[in-house]
Amino acid sequence: MLGAKDDDYQEFYSLSKKKVSRIFLPEAGGRECLPSEGWLCTVANNTGEMNLLHPFSRIKIQLPSRKDLLSFHGLDYLERAREGKRWHCVDKTILSANPSLTSDYTLLVHYYGGGSCLDFWRPGDLNWTEIDVVTDGGVCNIIFCKGQFYSVSYCGEVWAYDIAGPSITQPSVHTRLLAELEDDMFKLPSVQFYLVELSGALLLVTRYAIKPNHIYFTDDWLEYGRNEEGGAGRDMGTYNIEDGKIESFYPGLSVKEMIVAPVSELDSVLSDQQDRGTSY
Repeated sequence: MLGAKDDDYQEFYSLSKKKVSRIFLPEAGGRECLPSEGWLCTVANNTGEMNLLHPFSRIKIQLPSRKDLLSFHGLDYLERAREGKRWHCVDKTILSANPSLTSDYTLLVHYYGGGSCLDFWRPGDLNWTEIDVVTDGGVCNIIFCKGQFYSVSYCGEVWAYDIAGPSITQPSVHTRLLAELEDDMFKLPSVQFYLVELSGALLLVTRYAIKPNHIYFTDDWLEYGRNEEGGAGRDMGTYNIEDGKIESFYPGLSVKEMIVAPVSELDSVLSDQQDRGTSY
C-alpha cells in the first residue's frame, strides 16, 4: 500500500503485475495502517480508535483503542495529543492467523509509551493484555512462527512469547529468552536485526548500514507529506557519493529524482507516469 493521496482512496502496487491500482477505502483515511496477514490494523490519529480492516472486502473488526494501550502506563492519549507529543505510536502489528479464515487468532502490537511495549488481543477480549518487556534494548522486530510470537531487541536478544488462544478465557503469556548476541560486532549503532521465517525455520538476520559511500534517505515528512500531491512514502532511496547518482526504492518518481534529473530524462519519466494515469 502506497502513501495516500486523499482520505477516500488508497493505492496498492502489485509486485507480480508491476502496476498501481487505486481502491476506494475511506475506512483507512486519516489513519495509520499497519499490515499483517492481508489485513490492516488502523489507528485513528485524532481519537486513537483501532480496527482490523480488510482492504478489499472492507470488513472491519473493532479493537480496544490506543488510549486503552497507553492506560497501562498511566499515559493520557488525548492530553499528550493536545501537547503535540506523538512519540506514543503503534509501529508494529502481527496476526497469528488470517481473520478471514479463522476466529482462533491473536493480534500482537508493539508501541512506544514511555518505552518499548507489547500488548495482545484475542477475539472476545474486552481489552488489551500487557506483556512485560524485560529487555533493555527495546523491540526492533516481531514475528509469528510455528505457534509462537518472537521478538528481537536492538541489543540482539531474541524472546519467545507463548500466548494462550481465545479458547482459554483468562489471557496469559509465558515469556522466555532464546538467544543473546554478545559479540561486540553486533552492538554497533549501524546494525539492525530482523526475524525471518524461511522454509519453516526461524532465522535471525543482521543488516549492516550501507553500501559504502552511499547516503540512504527515507521519506520522513510524517503526516505533512500525506497532504502533498503524490502522497507520502515515495521520497526514499540512495545517493552515490562517488558518481552523484540517485537510486529510488519506489518504482515511480521520487521528489529528489524530480529535482536532479536532466530535462530530457525528466520528460521521459513524466510521459511514462502520465500514460499510467499518475499526475505530478
